[in-house]
Amino acid sequence: MLLKANVEYLKQNFVKGMKVMGPPPKSPIVTESGECISAFYYNNLSCLHFHLTRYHLGVYFLCKAIEENDSTLNGFPPLDRGGHAIEIELWVQLE
Repeated sequence: MLLKANVEYLKQNFVKGMKVMGPPPKSPIVTESGECISAFYYNNLSCLHFHLTRYHLGVYFLCKAIEENDSTLNGFPPLDRGGHAIEIELWVQLE
């Protein structure tokens, strides 16, 4: 779905690219590598709207992509940095 839409995007057939993408996913789909397909969908839709000079819709769908990505990331446990990264950041800020 997204690959066919990308081909139409490269051909500058933006309206056809939106038709090929179809309806949005009903729930956030996360792959094994942690990629959120619904965030990809809204991001690509945002790019298509920007190229069609529909800037407000582009921004709307970009915000929706960010929301989907954030909601997906909130479902994962936080990374354990072991405290070393925080110490290095504080040391760099003090210099």
